[in-house]
Amino acid sequence: AVHNAELTIRETVKSAMYQEIPAHLLERKINLNHGGKEVNLVDKTDVGPRHEFSMVDLQFDVCVSCYNDASTDKSLAILHSLQNEYMQEEKSPSNEQNAGSEGHSSKSVIKTSLLVGTSKEG
Repeated sequence: AVHNAELTIRETVKSAMYQEIPAHLLERKINLNHGGKEVNLVDKTDVGPRHEFSMVDLQFDVCVSCYNDASTDKSLAILHSLQNEYMQEEKSPSNEQNAGSEGHSSKSVIKTSLLVGTSKEG
């Protein structure tokens, strides 16, 4: 719930929206033949390509939900502004290229969406 958080809501939402899979997890493979034991990419003994996967093989659907609880400050307006900003980023054709622009692989960025709801005042 968000209540009169105009001073911190932008930073908080941006922190939640831009999550990444750490590089050390991207490099690991999980071998399903050995009870889910993690196997380093270098160690390929008894590992078949059908029986292993890595974090880049998974899709994460993450949604940050912000419910404005009758704030009397600009919290709701900031949330709507952020929601519009993220919707424009999703529609942008260069979004995938920009995902890795800070030295991070686009595969390490977790796709996240923002939902905003509000209660009626009073």
